[in-house]
Order: sequence, then C-alpha cells, then structure tokens
Amino acid sequence: MKPAWSTGLPHSSFDSVYSFGVLHHIPNVEDVLTEIVRVLKPAAEGVFMVYNENSLLNAYSILFLHRGEGNEEELATKYSERRLGNPNKRLYSDEEAKELFGRFFSDVRVEAFFSAIDRETERKVKIQAPKNLGWLPLVYCSGPRKTTPQ
Repeated sequence: MKPAWSTGLPHSSFDSVYSFGVLHHIPNVEDVLTEIVRVLKPAAEGVFMVYNENSLLNAYSILFLHRGEGNEEELATKYSERRLGNPNKRLYSDEEAKELFGRFFSDVRVEAFFSAIDRETERKVKIQAPKNLGWLPLVYCSGPRKTTPQ
C-alpha cells in the first residue's frame, strides 16, 4: 500500500529519526509513521515526543481548571501549548502510544518527563511529581517494521 504522501527520499536511508512536539499536531499520524519507517534503515532508532493524556497538566490545568469551556479535544487544542489555540492536538496515554508506535516498530518504550501545571498567572510551571505524570513522554523506538500496518 502506497502512503498518502511521500518525502521522495530513498528507502532505508536514515539511521535515526527525532521528532519533538510534531506528531500530535498531525491528523493522519499513521501516514507520517509509514513514511518514517520507509526511509529508516532496518536497525534504525527513533525518538518521538507526544503529549501525555495522563499527565497532571492535562488532568488539573486543562480539564479541571477549564471545565465547562468545552469537550476534552477543544480544551486540549486551546490550552495544551504555551500559546493558546494551536490546532490538531492529540494526547496519548502510555498504552495508546505503545500501541500506535508498536504497529511501526518492533521495540517501543515510553518514558514521561516534565511535570508541570498551569497557574492563574503562569503557564507550564515545572513541579515535582511522579515521572509517569509528566506532560512530555518520549517514545523510544527501534526495529522499524518494513511492512505497512493494517
């Protein structure tokens, strides 16, 4: 199956890929991951950052402080960035991130960091909290699967 779009880069041409804060803005992330895997070498590794649905920032600063202003998707779109109103937000639980990236890589590990909350006058204030409640999970991947997931 041909991806919806292509970078035009040669197959198996990169040793690694790093994406920080990009994929959760893309509506058809599977198309992007298909292309990423296509251009990675068989032993390549990837590191991706997406937003953590189970973070303190989401639970407290987005869903609790702004309850009644819209549904979860609307609130994430409006309040997940330092600047208000960025489009196409997708928040992932650890399980959802492992499932998504596991369709494209044989080995996937998720580790969250940057625990933060919003205050009335400040946004994204770093706090001490358990790591798994961090806002920014890194998804470490290796072993790109060269077959297109169904």
